[in-house]
Amino acid sequence: MILTIPAGLTDDNDFMDCFNLLISSLANQETPGDLWIIRINNWFDHKWLGFSGLGTTAKFRYPGPINLRDTLVGRFFDTVKVEFSQDNLTFPPFTPARITEQWSFRRSGLNYIEAALPKLPHRTKKSPSRFNLHRRIEDHGKPVLFLWFSGNTLRNGRGCAMVYSLKTSEPVYWYASFRRNERWIVEKTKGIDQEEVTRMMAGGPSPK
Repeated sequence: MILTIPAGLTDDNDFMDCFNLLISSLANQETPGDLWIIRINNWFDHKWLGFSGLGTTAKFRYPGPINLRDTLVGRFFDTVKVEFSQDNLTFPPFTPARITEQWSFRRSGLNYIEAALPKLPHRTKKSPSRFNLHRRIEDHGKPVLFLWFSGNTLRNGRGCAMVYSLKTSEPVYWYASFRRNERWIVEKTKGIDQEEVTRMMAGGPSPK
């Protein structure tokens, strides 16, 4: 079973060949019921892995003696932005402008057929990052597999992919970056062995 995502104008064809082998290897290995593939307009780093969004919290700042008037007007705290990673895995909060394509597939026997699934992983209209804090992967059902990859690989000479897989109560998620030399190679990984990603990009069999 082979899944093929077409190369866009900014995609390196050789990178897309490797990425399509990665998709097929993962689909055969994970056998999700639903499969989503999302193109991001440019390279993104490993900090997006497990990142839920930005929220606000109160930080105590009052330097001197506390009096009643200050208590009433709330002068003890500043509101500061902080990064959140939730216990329940949520969708990475890419802005709609960064999402160039969202493909969805549903398992049919041994194959996957492109299907218009009702819930998009990413919204088409911009919203505050904090709204993403409750958009959990598990709300899309399971087993489900999400793959993000970077566009603009033709110009950049580097690319990346991020995978969220939910088969049981514990999700599996990882990130890999790639670099074009004489051929595309795995440069760095987070959450998975580099050799495992290299094997999947070559279309090799899963280890027994």
